[in-house]
Amino acid sequence: MLLRIIIKGKGINVDLTKINVAKEMGLNATVSSSGDTILITLQKGQLPHFPALTATFTHRTLPDRDFEKLLTADARGTYRLVLDHEVQGPWFVELQPHDQAWMVQGRVTFPTETDVVLLD
Repeated sequence: MLLRIIIKGKGINVDLTKINVAKEMGLNATVSSSGDTILITLQKGQLPHFPALTATFTHRTLPDRDFEKLLTADARGTYRLVLDHEVQGPWFVELQPHDQAWMVQGRVTFPTETDVVLLD
């Protein structure tokens, strides 16, 4: 089953089965930022290790600012993304492993020094 989310005329297809797989595996993530650095912490649930993740950042109203980065974790499951500028405003964040078997997603308004839990 596919759910279509429309953000200011920009369509984003979200496959709910990937979100359900993440739920079943006990996966969750939090996002915070400080200056030009975004920190993502993955609670890996049933995963044997912290996988490399594709992090997709979609701005709610400015599609020319959208970007995607491949991230790797430190031993604690923290993914650090250092940008050349501070991210501000409302963003939709999607996290997926290389095989795209699951997805964790949610909305974050940057900057945020407190952890924001990505919700389905």
